[in-house]
Amino acid sequence: MLSVTKLEEFLTGKGYAPTRYYTIGRNVAFVEVLCVATADIFLLSIPRKYELRGERGENTHKLRYIQTENSGKAEDYAERPEDLKLESMYPEVELSKQRINRSSGELTNLLESYYKRPIALGDIEDSNTLADTVRQMNRVKFCCQSLAYKLAIIHSGCLCVLLADNTSALFSIKRVRKNPGRKVFVCIDLESLYNDIDNLSTNLQTVKNGVFRVLDRNQERHSELLERMINEETSIADVSKEITDQKKRLKNYLKQFAKLMRSSAKTEKQLMEKLYDLEQGRGGYITGDTTRAHEKARILEKLNSIREAKGESIRHVMELTETRENVTLTVDQILFDNVVMFNQIISNFEKLRGLSTLAENV
Repeated sequence: MLSVTKLEEFLTGKGYAPTRYYTIGRNVAFVEVLCVATADIFLLSIPRKYELRGERGENTHKLRYIQTENSGKAEDYAERPEDLKLESMYPEVELSKQRINRSSGELTNLLESYYKRPIALGDIEDSNTLADTVRQMNRVKFCCQSLAYKLAIIHSGCLCVLLADNTSALFSIKRVRKNPGRKVFVCIDLESLYNDIDNLSTNLQTVKNGVFRVLDRNQERHSELLERMINEETSIADVSKEITDQKKRLKNYLKQFAKLMRSSAKTEKQLMEKLYDLEQGRGGYITGDTTRAHEKARILEKLNSIREAKGESIRHVMELTETRENVTLTVDQILFDNVVMFNQIISNFEKLRGLSTLAENV
């Protein structure tokens, strides 16, 4: 049976040094490993079948699975991008002499077998940020979807790891200082490490550098797209004025129909009174049964015409009212959401400005 001591001896002999262990239950699930030659750190995943027992210590941390049903900021305000569109923005990294291994499902089985007493993402104070981290992982996963090498991100005391089947899992890390910064690791399982140990250092750097090239290129794409979108939609005041004018026209139409319906109701009442007088024999200026019958038919024809017109007016009023209500409520929702999103955009711009000064302070 594999032990921590044997693993450390093997890694040390190959120029690598374990720096931190992450356990699920009693077994080690992940190991942070330092490459002495490059000072790069990668994440080693341990399949469950090896039953690598964790040892207590300040460098050993327990993991607890977090349910990630909640969405992040971007998904709150927009439709989820299709995977095909994302895949084209985050192309896959290519490795020379890299043996691709997609058949192993050991890591997935390991993680799924320990999905007990999960934490709900909504119960965590920084749930929005963590949901954004999961979404980010779901974007960059396309860079290495067919490689044995995967990715992991540590952020705000949580570990987000890309599994063998290219789905992501999120874990909270116990007894670790929550750092607001993000750290990305290349992740490889133990069996692939044994197979690729001679090319491991080169492959790790190739994957990581490839991912960063994709992210850097998308930084330029996103910035240019955002700039163009903002420039194209600066006429929001004009659009709002057009909508306001449209709502005023709808309101005026409703007033005109209301006036027409009041006039029709008044005429209808007068005709009904004349009809009643005729039926009671009180049409003083009308003599003779034939003349009286003709006058009654004329009144009834007018009443039918007025009632048909009133039915059409009611239909138009209902349509105009429905349109006005829909426009008013939809505009309110859109503008409110836009204000909230634009506030988030401004906040993100401030974060970008802060990041632009980090290199100067190093």
